[in-house]
Amino acid sequence: MKKTLVLFCFIASMQTAFAQSTDSLFLKYSAAKSDSLRYEAILAVYKTYSEGDPLIFLKASEKFLAYCQTNKDKIGESLATSTIGFCYRGLGNTTRSLEYSIKGFEIGIETGNEIALAVAKAILAHCYKDTREYQQSIKYYLAVLEIGERVKNEKNKIHGLSKPW
Repeated sequence: MKKTLVLFCFIASMQTAFAQSTDSLFLKYSAAKSDSLRYEAILAVYKTYSEGDPLIFLKASEKFLAYCQTNKDKIGESLATSTIGFCYRGLGNTTRSLEYSIKGFEIGIETGNEIALAVAKAILAHCYKDTREYQQSIKYYLAVLEIGERVKNEKNKIHGLSKPW
């Protein structure tokens, strides 16, 4: 009985932490005054998820996507959709990963936002590397570096080249 109670308390605390983290993301994201700051708010919260359980990371990304769709935020929608693609990559589902990554890229093109495009291209580069389409992968990795130079955002360069192998 004690073990069951401890397990229940642990699961309840994790759910609360998950809700607080995603709520924190929404507050930081909506308060950010520039696209760069919005992107950094997303990275700060996602960084904690990406180091842990990919399913929790996926749920947080889906929740963020719903938030962006409700608020008609196409830039956030591109970032969230691309991140869902990244989550499926972590779960080993290459087909879904590529599907969401391409969709995030297409939304990024609609917005014309270079940060959203850099994130989408970085995740696409990872996907193409996984499918052994190395020319496509290199093309997207180089495009991320190019965007990073234009927008002078060091995090984009790092994101694009993080763990390419």
